[in-house]
Amino acid sequence: RLFCARDHIGVQPFYYAQTPWGFAFASAVEGVLAVPDVPGAFDETVLRTYLQGNVYTNTRTFFRAVRKLPPGHSMVVKGGGVRLRRWWRPEGALRLPPATDDDYAAQFLHLYRQAVQCRLHGPDPMGTHLSGGLDSSSVTVLAARELRRQGRPPPLAFSWSMLPHLEKAPLEARSFQEEERANIAAVARQEGLQVFHESLDAAQTLALLREDVAFPGPLHSHCEIPVQRQAAAHGVRVLLSGWGGDEGVSHFGQGHNAALLLSGRWREFAANVRSVGASPIRSAGRLLTLHSPHGHGLRLAVRRLRKRLRGEPVMFRGAVINPAFARTVRPLATPAAHPVGARRDQLLKLRMGGLAMRMESWAASGARRGLEYRYPLLDRRLLEFALGLPPEQFKRPEAQRWLMRHALSSQTPCVHSGAPVLPPQLCWRHPKADPARIDAQYGALVEALPLICEEIAASPSPSRACYIDVPRLLEHLDLSLFEGVQPPLLRIFNAVNFLDFHQAPTQSQMG
Repeated sequence: RLFCARDHIGVQPFYYAQTPWGFAFASAVEGVLAVPDVPGAFDETVLRTYLQGNVYTNTRTFFRAVRKLPPGHSMVVKGGGVRLRRWWRPEGALRLPPATDDDYAAQFLHLYRQAVQCRLHGPDPMGTHLSGGLDSSSVTVLAARELRRQGRPPPLAFSWSMLPHLEKAPLEARSFQEEERANIAAVARQEGLQVFHESLDAAQTLALLREDVAFPGPLHSHCEIPVQRQAAAHGVRVLLSGWGGDEGVSHFGQGHNAALLLSGRWREFAANVRSVGASPIRSAGRLLTLHSPHGHGLRLAVRRLRKRLRGEPVMFRGAVINPAFARTVRPLATPAAHPVGARRDQLLKLRMGGLAMRMESWAASGARRGLEYRYPLLDRRLLEFALGLPPEQFKRPEAQRWLMRHALSSQTPCVHSGAPVLPPQLCWRHPKADPARIDAQYGALVEALPLICEEIAASPSPSRACYIDVPRLLEHLDLSLFEGVQPPLLRIFNAVNFLDFHQAPTQSQMG
């Protein structure tokens, strides 16, 4: 009898397969496939879904024989049978009793400090992500203070950077990058930290696109690989990340305006909408259309019509899929992406699996460099606390992500037992954007595209070309089609990463 369990949110992967002689499991897909009698045939339904742009499934992989133990589940293997049980249900998180803003902030900070503290165990050197946003900056500060309290050196901080492409970036992206770098510098000065700014270049992009996406390492790791290399070179073995805040305590309150509108709380709805410079009437029309039975399809049709009228290219979701394959295999269904209410939006984000997908990818690529990722904002106590909060703790006319800003700011001294966590300019900065990572990725892809096209065109009939319309893919890789418009990076990366002009996994990866 074998008992297996996976953590509540999917920080660590668990892959398995049933074979004629028994049960095989590993923390990497390669490990399971290395076992005799585990076939390597593709799960074409998963592949079709991936090429369309929807990547994640809780239980399936690219290989029909290899399955995943879902996050928050346990499994018992006995007598050749497998029995799954779900042990954590985020929708079961209890609503918190009414409290003042300061009381909520104090509870949050108490749980947050615990979540960071219990992820600093072990003698290995620590590192953190530091992007200049609320989540990564607060994780970094709390980790630095706790490590000093323990008499240990502060963490090394690592930041994605678009510096090689900064001069070519749009003015808005440059201003955001400058603001991010100013916030990073403020946190580093406050805590006395050493920061490394890592950039993605064309050579690294080409190497990543040669890797096989059927093994999770390259997926969602494009900007993270330079960080991993730098961290490993400095002896770091544990990286703390701020991923998970957007789904938890620093949620933006998506869905709350729709709930206000549809429940007749129009005055509050109008105040929230005006606070971000939008028109209440237009916003109400958009939300009513979005939540009508055919609203999502109508919006897509209107968006495509506008692109055609402006002369922009229209990239349909299945544009680079081989038509014969697309006709014979249907993709997996995806849940509706526009819930009513902040809590429902949080639960949907957790159910859609974007976090688990990213963490599986980082766990695989990080393990190859001796790195372990830890995510304080996904601590189960903290996540259940966030799911129990009233929506007004996330979205207000004064600011989105209200609880996080209020709790970490120096303007609320009654909440803090010591110094405030973050500098005030960072707490009350403009709405969040992610230009450093996106523009670095885009700039590196632009430089690598000619080399990618040459390699694909020179590849002698890739065996996986039966799934992809290669001439159409090469046509979409011509960026002259997207003059003044950023191309759909996800679909380009997905299709190119899957084509087998990549390098085969090394023996160390297979082990």
